[in-house]
Amino acid sequence: MTGIIRRAGGFTLVELLVAVGITAVLAGVLLAITSNTLRIWERSVGSLVMENQAELILTRFSQDVESLVARDDSSEGIVLMSTGTPTARLSFFSDVAGTSGDEGEPVAPREVIYELEGDAPPYRLFRAEGTAEDALATGLAFSDDTRIGDNEYLLGEFIEGWSVSFWREPDVEIDLTISTEVPRLARGELTLISADGVSRLAAVATGLAHESAADIRQQTTQTFMRWMQLRSGR
Repeated sequence: MTGIIRRAGGFTLVELLVAVGITAVLAGVLLAITSNTLRIWERSVGSLVMENQAELILTRFSQDVESLVARDDSSEGIVLMSTGTPTARLSFFSDVAGTSGDEGEPVAPREVIYELEGDAPPYRLFRAEGTAEDALATGLAFSDDTRIGDNEYLLGEFIEGWSVSFWREPDVEIDLTISTEVPRLARGELTLISADGVSRLAAVATGLAHESAADIRQQTTQTFMRWMQLRSGR
């Protein structure tokens, strides 16, 4: 009686290679989907963070500049210092309550200073204010400090640009370096970059990545703008 030879169960080498290939393709697709999802999530979170930060900065600035106090019916109560495109430092007197935390501190004229820190973007934006006593005692004279001092606080980080301009009408800008006209309007423009954008630019700068810096900024920055009406210019 002829014996029957049975084939042992299992996979051939070809079948194993095919299975490994299919698994690798599926893993690659899954990795790509996961990476894209995480990238979209990071951009959404970064966009939300920038929107919240812009709202905080522009709201604080609006409260200050809308109560600007013009001195002697001229714009001499505004000192605008710029280096290139960003407004490096802005000083003016505003009729606002102090931010010392004292609930009994009255609304009064005081010097308010906005200043960018950093030699190149991203910058940090600080705000400082003088006291009502100093403002009244000096007849609204600006302080001589080249820096805003210990009474500053950090308004925001990761700032690509911060620009302030003053206007008679929405289409007529006033150059305060040659004019003493009291402006009626102010416009603040703020460009922020996400933390992801900052880290990607740092990787490019150190040679760890080969992305285009221009593309990174296009993908990870947002610009916000707000018009404000000055009380003194109404």
